Amino acid sequence: MAKKTTGREFGKFAREQLLRKFESTWGNYKQLAGISLFKFSNGIKCLTLYSSLNNDRWFYGVSGKYWENWDEKTYMVLLLGNGSKCYYVILNPKESQDLLRRIQPAKDKQKKINIRIPSLGNDYIQEWQDFPLTQRVISLGTIETESGSLKLKINKHKSNLDFDKLMKTFQNLPESKRKAIIEELQKEIS
Repeated sequence: MAKKTTGREFGKFAREQLLRKFESTWGNYKQLAGISLFKFSNGIKCLTLYSSLNNDRWFYGVSGKYWENWDEKTYMVLLLGNGSKCYYVILNPKESQDLLRRIQPAKDKQKKINIRIPSLGNDYIQEWQDFPLTQRVISLGTIETESGSLKLKINKHKSNLDFDKLMKTFQNLPESKRKAIIEELQKEIS
């Protein structure tokens, strides 16, 4: 009988696959703290949080050691496990800080994030209900067990292909053009 994969193993594997995907855009990465915080060679840091769907919601805890020291180069990635499928949502540093500011710390100093699936309507972040969650969810793929080990099957959804194409196009632009685009986006976000 094959050993059942635990949620922790599934989350670790999903995180590794996500980091490999970002590596092509942001460069090599190294683990900074715990199992969740990573830094890429371009200076971007990424807090990756995994949750399995449980009673129509995903929930995450952001430790005080992270949210108390958040900076302008740290992105938050919420990994959403749902059976064998895995999705993710990226929040840029400003969005991450906005979300964390909306949440009071619990007794354990964690800030709890809840993503809910209502019986009618769209999924939403409970602590930031007007965040455009459904438009920002990206499929990582399907995680399957093959011969006792985990394997990622990439789902070639149009949104994944569009994002990959957009990132490659952006990378190929001259640095001055990339900076101009980033400055324009920052104005729009502010």
